[in-house]
Amino acid sequence: ASPWISRQTNKIIILNSNQDIVEQVYAHICKNYDSPLKINELANQFGISRSRLFTRFKERYGKTPKQFILIVKIDKTKQMLDETDDSVSEIAQKIGFGDYFTFEKAFKKATGLSPTE
Repeated sequence: ASPWISRQTNKIIILNSNQDIVEQVYAHICKNYDSPLKINELANQFGISRSRLFTRFKERYGKTPKQFILIVKIDKTKQMLDETDDSVSEIAQKIGFGDYFTFEKAFKKATGLSPTE
């Protein structure tokens, strides 16, 4: 891995030579799904413009970063609903949704079902 200094944030980012920035953003989302992930912050953190991140991410994965974040959160929610005895509200908090209403709305939009169905 080689260090690289982001022009936009002056933060040092360790780049794996086998991954490009879009792959690193993908991995970051998968690892940090339970944190509030904002597209502008991701773009700044990885030293890429928001529009470039959207374009390259969608070209590579067929989804925008925002869509992918929601997919990861919903998939993890489904897993936790199956594998834990946590309440839906507890899972919503663990997944990084600010409140139950937002979580329920996003879940229903993504799956066609409420999280309790």
